[in-house]
Amino acid sequence: MKIDAAEDELKSSAVFHPRISLVVLAALFLGLCAIKGLAAEQEFRLEKADAQSVAIAAEFNQWHGQQMSKQADGTWKISISLSAGTYGYKFLVNGSDWLFDPANSKRKTVNGTEIQRSRSARLTMTPLPRPALRHL
Repeated sequence: MKIDAAEDELKSSAVFHPRISLVVLAALFLGLCAIKGLAAEQEFRLEKADAQSVAIAAEFNQWHGQQMSKQADGTWKISISLSAGTYGYKFLVNGSDWLFDPANSKRKTVNGTEIQRSRSARLTMTPLPRPALRHL
């Protein structure tokens, strides 16, 4: 008998609240929109100590080269925030020499030109704790 009473109490407390439902739906919608905009840092490196300048030209920057920074060991490096996806890119050395990334063997063709193919860093999400739901 006690179990039946507990079930009845639980059923009676599970009342539909339109205002709360709208708030929950809005939060879910906004959360999903925020997930679409997530980005992660992708690092690109090129070992070319004798270069005077190195830029990365890619689909994610409309093929306008972004200058890379020369490190003390002669490696050129840049970190770019990218949304998850696959992007074509090449290195532009000294303003005139186009190079493939020797660390990446993946290729694709864009408008008849063979370019590197890179997948952005994997995005990770930390699940939020479940809220304690209380009836009003």
